[in-house]
Amino acid sequence: MTWLTFSGSSDQSGADFAQAIQRFAFQNHVDRDDEWVARYAATCFTGNALLWYSDLDQDTQSSWRKLRAAILRRYPPEPAVGIGPWELIAPPSSRSPSNRSSVMGSPSRVLRGYIEVATDDTGIVLGVLSLGILDHIAIRSQSREAIQVTFEPSPAARDPLRLRMAASEPHLGFFGISLVAPDQSTGRVPPELSGQRYPILSNVCNGPTNDMATEILATWALLECSEGPDGPGAETKFPRAVASSFVWRYETSTRELHLTWSSDGADSKLGAFVHKGSASCLHLHRLRDAAQCPHELTLEQRVRFYFQPMSS
Repeated sequence: MTWLTFSGSSDQSGADFAQAIQRFAFQNHVDRDDEWVARYAATCFTGNALLWYSDLDQDTQSSWRKLRAAILRRYPPEPAVGIGPWELIAPPSSRSPSNRSSVMGSPSRVLRGYIEVATDDTGIVLGVLSLGILDHIAIRSQSREAIQVTFEPSPAARDPLRLRMAASEPHLGFFGISLVAPDQSTGRVPPELSGQRYPILSNVCNGPTNDMATEILATWALLECSEGPDGPGAETKFPRAVASSFVWRYETSTRELHLTWSSDGADSKLGAFVHKGSASCLHLHRLRDAAQCPHELTLEQRVRFYFQPMSS
């Protein structure tokens, strides 16, 4: 058996390593065995890459589909261009050569970067989060169009946090969600969210989801807003529109960002979706709704958000 070695050093590419794993699996007729390929890949890690791998959750370690996406996020082939200059910025009192060499993700450091969007099933990168039509947040392929974001990681990976963005207006600067209502007369519905090929968009946000063909699936769009209270109340650029605040959770091992929205004291995990086979029509559903109404999502594909920091 051929044994590959991957340490994550600067002269090694995560994309090349993933391709080598897939070619080996194909040659040995096991490329369709997701768990086997993941177990083989685990034997290839050494050095810092092995330390990184050991911190991954069990689901990621046991699935090549998920592990491959994590590898490509953690060890990108080359730095993105056109966004910088980026650096990891420490508070003024702690800026020193010794502190700048500390492990990324320390609570004393503010991370700067952008958010990359990849498909859930294959890990293919679709683009970056960018201000789109009507200032709702969309996916763009050019990294120079990415929204610049900053945040301070929490000591606990699952602790909630807020991301700041380089906003178009001074009083804005945070991510919010806005309900996409069926009524287009307000001018607040992005055109790409109102096509006939999509489920009827809803203002039904609370209560259980009824798994019926006539049930309306609650749908939100991402947009920039002010730092409002938890729940509705954040200001937007639209005179008659308000946004709901939500919190992010950051997994340092994979750099994935998760969204959680609170309503009436209950937390709901949100998932991001696009039109299947494309990067258009970025929107959000509650994951529990999506699980209960799969027939509503036949034309949609789930995507995931990954933070991409850049060091100077």
